[in-house]
Amino acid sequence: MSIIIRKNFTFRLLVSIIMIMLLSGCASLFDDDDTFYNHKDFVAIRSINGPVETYIEEPDGEYTFMIDPTTGEDYILNSGGSEIKALNLQGEYYRTLVPDMYNVVATSPNRLHFVVQELSTLYLFNSDGSGMITIDDTDFTKNNACFSADSNYIFYWRRIIEGIYNTYELMRYDIEAQETEYIYANDDIDYTNQDINACAIDNKYFYSISSNFYYVYVETGTRGYVSSKQIIDMTVNWELMKVYAIENYGSQYHLTVYDITNREFEMQPFSGLYGSITLNYDQTKLLVQSANDNENYLINIADFSDVTIKGKVSNASFSADGTRILGIVSRAMKDD
Repeated sequence: MSIIIRKNFTFRLLVSIIMIMLLSGCASLFDDDDTFYNHKDFVAIRSINGPVETYIEEPDGEYTFMIDPTTGEDYILNSGGSEIKALNLQGEYYRTLVPDMYNVVATSPNRLHFVVQELSTLYLFNSDGSGMITIDDTDFTKNNACFSADSNYIFYWRRIIEGIYNTYELMRYDIEAQETEYIYANDDIDYTNQDINACAIDNKYFYSISSNFYYVYVETGTRGYVSSKQIIDMTVNWELMKVYAIENYGSQYHLTVYDITNREFEMQPFSGLYGSITLNYDQTKLLVQSANDNENYLINIADFSDVTIKGKVSNASFSADGTRILGIVSRAMKDD
């Protein structure tokens, strides 16, 4: 009997030691090149053709690549804390862009502007934090701001309350002219309680809501119905006039391309996808999340060839030169 007690005690002691090693980040378990972190999310900068370069191990808020307009170099925009900050490519703080504001709701595809929402007011900033412009300071609730693909316009919805009725107005802000114009109104869907996936070019605004895919023609303010496709995320290439979307098709996620000019869909030979889709800076490649926990696909738009990237990245952005990806990694593989 005493032998059994000792064996059980020894086993429990061994288990306790292993658990302590795991929780304390013991070097022999976590710091080897062929192991991975799986206890919390990290923000990582990784090379497309190489290893992870930087981990931000205690992320605070959201992170995206932007361009310093003075130097033309990449930096990391960090928002969601107590202020909007700029970090260098090693993830280190080097300056405050906007004090006392934190809610960045949209960044431009050319990485030179971002939109901040404070209460019901939308502000536009240059990427270095300068040139603050008030886009809309009306008392109406604002939702789902996004830039057009050429970075010339900002679209957003505002909620007009009249008694028990809500009307949702689609607005467009012209960055060069610094003018806001009303585009379209709809009162049949409560946009504030649903996610909207949206993208836009200068004359059409595409959005998906309630498993329906629509567009609004800006010049006439009329809405068109595209299809009953449940779009998970999408982006638009304004040079090719095509929308690239991750579509939920019978519990399977596919890459779908919508030709804006011809109004035709093409389903590309990619399945097993999930989550976000990102177009790179020069509009030649797509980064798409895989359903596999540790993979992304980097897809060449010209021929839809792909490269599998180890290390799943979500909410990703590309550096301007296209060589780096910044995003959230839940299990960031360290490369050999």
